[in-house]
Amino acid sequence: MIKFHTKPQMKTIAITLIFFLLLSCSSLVNKTESKADYFEGLITSKVEFQPYSENFSSTQLTELFGNKTVLSFKNGNFRKQYFSPSGKLLRESYLDLIENKFYTKIHDSDTILWIDITKNDSETIFNTINDTTLLNQSAIGIVTKTEVNMAMYPNKTFHVSGTYYFSKKYKVNPNWYKNYKEGNFNEIITEGKGLQLLSINNGIFWTEISKVVELTPQVVNLETITIKLDKTSILKEL
Repeated sequence: MIKFHTKPQMKTIAITLIFFLLLSCSSLVNKTESKADYFEGLITSKVEFQPYSENFSSTQLTELFGNKTVLSFKNGNFRKQYFSPSGKLLRESYLDLIENKFYTKIHDSDTILWIDITKNDSETIFNTINDTTLLNQSAIGIVTKTEVNMAMYPNKTFHVSGTYYFSKKYKVNPNWYKNYKEGNFNEIITEGKGLQLLSINNGIFWTEISKVVELTPQVVNLETITIKLDKTSILKEL
């Protein structure tokens, strides 16, 4: 909701398209809810990049950041894996709603990057747009705008934006994310209310498009979506 100065830019790359791939089923007729009412399983998305200059190519960006993601989701928490066109695992991200932290680990790196999701460095402004149809279902549209700075350009302000479409069929529980203030996500999800089917992130150097292509309901072991930290872990806050 997805901020691009050295701090927000790294956050966006670490999070990129992830904050909104969150699922659940529709509420029961009597409006009661339980964990069993929400989607649990895998969400597969295809990713593409549209660079703004010849300094980057879509091929380079997909090799660096991946063209496919697989998100394992359970009770609002998740692990998101990013794969290159050749199928190589590039990095993994984890959302821990109990710790209120979002972690990212680059493949072959000992350093684990993390952010405190209760913090919001620069406010994101958003509003709803016309609904559309995606993947044979109606979707709520939301656009966002954020002003950010980069350490390498201390006297310049950049404007980034995003367009997101959320499923009306597959709902999320906004209360899961009441502390998720990064990118004003806690506010945005109360408007979107469902699974993000499509995200278009217009960053400083390129546009990133992520589209859900497959949903696979299955039991997810909570341990598989919890990052493993020990005394040897090198943690770096963004």
